[in-house]
Amino acid sequence: MVREGGNIDFKCSIVGLEQHWVEVHVYLCKNGVGIRMTVLEKGEDDTSFTMKDVTNEDSGNYSCVYTRDKLLLDQVKSTDEDLLVIQVYGEEKIFPAKLYGPSNVTQGWTVDLKCITTGIPRNWDKVNVYLCKNGFGIRIAALEKGENDTIFTMKDVTREDSGNYICVYTRDKLIPSQVNSTGDYLVFQVYGDGDVEGKILTMFVSIV
Repeated sequence: MVREGGNIDFKCSIVGLEQHWVEVHVYLCKNGVGIRMTVLEKGEDDTSFTMKDVTNEDSGNYSCVYTRDKLLLDQVKSTDEDLLVIQVYGEEKIFPAKLYGPSNVTQGWTVDLKCITTGIPRNWDKVNVYLCKNGFGIRIAALEKGENDTIFTMKDVTREDSGNYICVYTRDKLIPSQVNSTGDYLVFQVYGDGDVEGKILTMFVSIV
């Protein structure tokens, strides 16, 4: 994986080169099609290609091939052998969601926290929703296209589950621990038996 804006150096080494070849044309291929070419003189057996300021569009499967005669780049086709998979990632934008759930529960209960997403771009095929506690992601769920909500279930809750909860979503999948959230939150408090009396309250939080 490479961070967006970074540089990538590809080194292509040739083996089994015919000794009588005067020059060799080496191609860097992406997803099976040539995108760059350089020439090796007789006696040389490796070369490098550098990609600067890479973006997510540069993600793909890369490989190197060579020919004696020069070909147009779009004429160069590579196989699935010796592929190098490159994934470029950036600072993923995190969007707020709405969170429904109880604010006070008794230890040992099972609790459902419902996250509802709004304003999802229509061209997104999948949405990744995160439940965050005290500002950091702890759970993740994927929504398919057309879905707007998901439920995170917490079983046999204890006092350790008490905290400030929030729900957010992204297009690309992130590791939950990489997700930091801020804004309004649901205060979730777990009590022991006999610690609280009265009706369980339900709080609705809207983050804009």
